[in-house]
Amino acid sequence: MTLGTATSPDNSELGGQPNETAVVRQLLEELTEYTGTDQLYLLSHDLQRLVSVIGDPSIHIDELMLARLADGEHFDSPADGTLVPYLHLDQPVLVSRHGGASPSRPAQSTYPALLVHDAINRIETLEYLRRVEDMSVAGQIQWDELAQRALRSDFLRVGGTLAPAYDVAGDLFDLAIQPNGSLAVVALDAMGRGSGAALSAVLALSAIRTRRREGASLEEQATAANRALDDEYGGDRFVTAVLLEVTDDRVDAVNAGHEPLRRYLHGQPVPQHIAAQPPLGVVADAGYKRVALEPFKPGETMVILSDGVSGARNVGGVTYGAGPVDLLVADAETVAPLALAHRVACAVTDHCSGTLHDDVTAVVLKAERR
Repeated sequence: MTLGTATSPDNSELGGQPNETAVVRQLLEELTEYTGTDQLYLLSHDLQRLVSVIGDPSIHIDELMLARLADGEHFDSPADGTLVPYLHLDQPVLVSRHGGASPSRPAQSTYPALLVHDAINRIETLEYLRRVEDMSVAGQIQWDELAQRALRSDFLRVGGTLAPAYDVAGDLFDLAIQPNGSLAVVALDAMGRGSGAALSAVLALSAIRTRRREGASLEEQATAANRALDDEYGGDRFVTAVLLEVTDDRVDAVNAGHEPLRRYLHGQPVPQHIAAQPPLGVVADAGYKRVALEPFKPGETMVILSDGVSGARNVGGVTYGAGPVDLLVADAETVAPLALAHRVACAVTDHCSGTLHDDVTAVVLKAERR
């Protein structure tokens, strides 16, 4: 099996240990045996291409294909054959391509996805292959902190995206299932753009994760992030944030100067009033308060956006605004959260004729229909 363009010259051993090419080759052989094909693809960071691990031409991903793949469904294409996604925690990380008979393994098999998800974090070759554009330093800082783009709990699915994927510089989000089964969601938007903004967002997220993993409340997590930013920047930098803790019977939130939360039921907006508190890093002794919101109803959707969405302007100076987002959600009631978040980011990018002047973050939560 021949790897893509990132292949090393040989398969020699270095210091008694197999080099990376040997490790990747062993991984691909195992995946080939499991999936029944060596036509294996990784998703690019921008979710717009399937990148072959053996150097075949990449496959363009349109909205319909991504929606199917994100739901773990086979996608039949006259040009590309049958595409089978393998999901890790509701995120498609590997796709196999079959030109003839349908694969013997079900798409719900998680083993290949688990292998690849772990390998991407350890093996440079795979990360190199799925990178279809040069990445900025700020972008690298943030992608290194993005542990998971999609999750699924017993009652809720959540997914998010960042744009521009290879030059994001200040927006960040975090998704985690906590020991008590609740879902933790964090969305951050740092002041400015560039490495400084990226580092301040990562500092805030690290403070939140540290306290969250100690069992601290949302208020304590926000306070810790506020203190960390104030200690480091003395009020010269701030980060807006939304922190959520969601169970099947409650939704708790802290909004620290972030864009309003948007909720939808049966495709229609549901009024949501949460008083915004100071952004993180502005007021040294700010006391953050948790707000209890209505629990999710079956089929309900929540969307968290950065100000790069509402403030996006086209060449004529017209802002994107909230109306188009409402229409996108109304037309996508059955679309997976990851795919819907991607649609929002693409729509904003199209509105700006392909050039974003601010980062765009979209995080979508959807309650399962019961």
